[in-house]
Amino acid sequence: MVVNFNGVSGLGSATIDNTLPGDLGYLGFTLVDDGKFKNGDLAKIEITEDLENRLADNGYLLDDDFDPSFEVKGLDEVAEKATDIANLDDIKRMIDEEVNRSYKDWNPEASYGSRYEIKEEGLFYRQFVRDSSDSQFSFNSATNNGNLVKILSVKRYYGGTENKLNTEFTAIIGFSDLFLDEENKVNVADLITIKDTKDSTYSVESVVQLYEGYGYNRVEE
Repeated sequence: MVVNFNGVSGLGSATIDNTLPGDLGYLGFTLVDDGKFKNGDLAKIEITEDLENRLADNGYLLDDDFDPSFEVKGLDEVAEKATDIANLDDIKRMIDEEVNRSYKDWNPEASYGSRYEIKEEGLFYRQFVRDSSDSQFSFNSATNNGNLVKILSVKRYYGGTENKLNTEFTAIIGFSDLFLDEENKVNVADLITIKDTKDSTYSVESVVQLYEGYGYNRVEE
């Protein structure tokens, strides 16, 4: 059997290729605690009654000491807390740059232009995705593990001198896939952008509660 481990450490899963000859090649094997592996674990074959029966049907019995294990390695590492990330300040600066690009004043002196007023409501981090329904706010290529976002109140005004409010909303901007290297640094070139907005029917407090429900915790700076 050839075993490969995929995903993030703490939620790792295994892919098993069975290279046994003949009818044994059709046997399916599973590992105990598949889907919860972390780097350094020893993953063991799950000996089920169905497996033993299928082996017996092919004329095989397991040795009493049959207990193969595989070292779990190669899984991506994500920080338990945002403050564990060595280059956290770099990522925060990148979020600010993304905010400035997304909400940049445009011809603010002209009546047809627009300008923005932005207030930061907090920085939030999530180590692991809770379930697949929580992945709607980032691109499909993101794992949604190791997420860091800022929640912001945004007011958009018409340009000109009247200072007339156009619209207001809550914005969520940040990054997913903050994978750590051996020095607890994140390769910022591999980050996946997260963007979402909630209209004025959502209060800032409700948006914060929503993201806390998705497993995010406020980063105390």
